[in-house]
Amino acid sequence: MFDSDLPFALDTNQLVTLDSSDELRLAEILNSAVGALVFLRHFGCVFCREQLTELGKTDSPITFVGRGTPDDARKLRGEIGFIRPMICDIQGRLFEEAGCAQGKLSQLGGLPTVKSGLRALSKGNRFHRPQTDPRQLGGTLVIQPNGEIMWRYMSKFAGDHPTLGQIQTAVEQAKRILSSRTGS
Repeated sequence: MFDSDLPFALDTNQLVTLDSSDELRLAEILNSAVGALVFLRHFGCVFCREQLTELGKTDSPITFVGRGTPDDARKLRGEIGFIRPMICDIQGRLFEEAGCAQGKLSQLGGLPTVKSGLRALSKGNRFHRPQTDPRQLGGTLVIQPNGEIMWRYMSKFAGDHPTLGQIQTAVEQAKRILSSRTGS
């Protein structure tokens, strides 16, 4: 069940900027398919690097959205060998529309965040200077081509994110729901 304060759909007609500096409509990126949008806190975030490394190796329909410039995203891609395009949301408009929160001090430096930081560091990820608001929390949405949100995971603290298995399960469930609605 969704929090009534959060949206039930995203505007897929909106223009978004890719790390290539190209602008496309969100609908073009979704490419008429159910997919996941993973919201990364900022391109310097150790947890975001962890997510890109883990989730970027799959062929699951995942698009990454980060707070930063195309230059920031390209630099990160080069550092970790990531090949997928990313949406660059420097102003945080898509983050806000999706319902991603600004973290409080306890969400950014509390014990759960410290434990998550140790996990990410143990996998070889490193902290880098944030290029945008370090209070930004992330999240993951599974959405249909029309923008309808079928599944939502909003980070409760920095370093809190779903597993690849959770995302894949949510995508498959959303595909089944869409198929039952369309009869295909």
